[in-house]
Amino acid sequence: MAKTKILGSQINLDSLTREVHALSSKTAPVDADEALLVDSAASYAAKRLSWSNIKATLKSYFDTLYAPTSKGVTNGDSHDHYGGDGAQISHGNLSNLDQDHHTQYLTQTRHDVAARHPISILPYVTSIGKPGSNSYLATAKAVRDALPAYAAVVGPYAWCDYVTDGSADNVEIQQAINDGKKMIVLLPGVYDIKSTIQVLTDGVWLMGAGSSGSPELNVVKLRGTAKLSPILQVGSNTQEIRSFQMSNITITRQNPSQSNLTVGLYIVRTPMHGLINIYNCMFCDSFWNVRLGNNDDNIENVAPTTFYGCSFGRYDGRDRVGVWQNRAADVRYISCIFQGYEGDLSAGLSAIGWTHNDAFISNCYFASFAKYLYNATPKYCILWANGIVLRVENTQFEEGGDANLVIQDGIDVGIYNCNLGGAYNLPACQIYMRPESGRDIRNVRIIGNSIGYYSGDRPISVSMYGSYRVKDLVIAHNNIMVRGLGCNIENVDRLVFSNNTMLLETSMSYSEMLRVYHSSARDAMNMITNNVIDDAGLSSNSIGIYCSPNTNRSIVMGNIVKMTGANKISVQGSNCVVDHNITF
Repeated sequence: MAKTKILGSQINLDSLTREVHALSSKTAPVDADEALLVDSAASYAAKRLSWSNIKATLKSYFDTLYAPTSKGVTNGDSHDHYGGDGAQISHGNLSNLDQDHHTQYLTQTRHDVAARHPISILPYVTSIGKPGSNSYLATAKAVRDALPAYAAVVGPYAWCDYVTDGSADNVEIQQAINDGKKMIVLLPGVYDIKSTIQVLTDGVWLMGAGSSGSPELNVVKLRGTAKLSPILQVGSNTQEIRSFQMSNITITRQNPSQSNLTVGLYIVRTPMHGLINIYNCMFCDSFWNVRLGNNDDNIENVAPTTFYGCSFGRYDGRDRVGVWQNRAADVRYISCIFQGYEGDLSAGLSAIGWTHNDAFISNCYFASFAKYLYNATPKYCILWANGIVLRVENTQFEEGGDANLVIQDGIDVGIYNCNLGGAYNLPACQIYMRPESGRDIRNVRIIGNSIGYYSGDRPISVSMYGSYRVKDLVIAHNNIMVRGLGCNIENVDRLVFSNNTMLLETSMSYSEMLRVYHSSARDAMNMITNNVIDDAGLSSNSIGIYCSPNTNRSIVMGNIVKMTGANKISVQGSNCVVDHNITF
């Protein structure tokens, strides 16, 4: 029988365990209760241990393994966060909601205050107070503190990563780029640019942090000196840039009245598989506000580029071209404004000029490229020269000078659902096509537009150049206003003029509402069908539809022509069909 010595006596262990088991039980010990302990540090002598000490020892041990539990507060409008100290935290109007549910609270207006969640204002800072105010600086600094390591803030405050002083601020911006920063946030202000800022690394995003308040206070403006060109350059003749982004920044120059060849943004060279995005920026007061590509080789050298929500203008300046696309492929202009300047000695040549590239224009506005003094240079909203593919849709054109849209080249051109007209400066022509690039213009569609409202000359004019001509031209479903002279279509192979409405707005004598002409005998294969032509009683000795000699193998059918003069329809080509027209 095993025995042990406890408290100086030999005790039978079997007997001890039976006796302990026979004792009455206690389900909830209190701190003063005691348990038997054999102390290994005292030669295994018997000792007693209180329940309070047992609890304290266990707590100390378990605190090393598990996080402390929260002491939550649930008395109405306050609650504690996990792991907190129980202190009440005001959380708005929770007790008055039908459900104590945070989704309900998200609907309350108090949750929409940007200062409560400063990190959420990236990448666009909105409604954070007037720049320079305490609320603005506190929020902007919180944003800076939350930025990742690859980002930096540039501005005039001591806490900025790169501190500017209003003189040669290009140094700090350039240093941020050279230091490998990819997201460079510019705080509101005017930055003095004395030498070109160069972006020669991939993935840079220049981000203006202006708020939605007064534009004079919140604008981020890169202002170049009078003869600086360019102000901002992306890539070089030897360095391709695969990706670049810019947002909420204005690029202008210090002395816009001084004539020189300043370029605002110059994207020199990017690979075809790269990507350039420009958002919500303004470009003004430069000779070329934006230039894409160069002439150093015979290949397209600017990657797909998107301008979204940008403004191009000459606010008191002398810029000649809003955007010059030179060997730039696949450029998109979405919801942009192109605003010229009136009455200046050298008013803008065109809003957009192209060579060797493709473009897509949607939901844009072009205006005020018409009025010019002492200058015979024609003014255009769009000059499409040596281009390949052009799409223009849902876009407004006004005051285009000699023409709103000039097409000199292209093998796939579409103009859809646009309004081409003028307010008071009357352009000589709304759409002008002439193949001056050394090849035919092919596959042109002008569909669903309002053309020629208040135009001063022809709504549409098409002619050949040398031996080159326009081929496969569709003009359909347009509303065409005629003011002075009608549409003139010359030397086109395969013309479809169908389902258009033409209305004469002012008096016209000895002219045609629609003139189709060929200079030499040719199987023109024209289809002029289902049009409504009305001179509104304003013409004399004029013709509704005229097809000249040599316009052979044409069909003129299903048209309704109301003309005051005796000649309603005159088709003089051979092998033509003229039938089922209504004339009166």
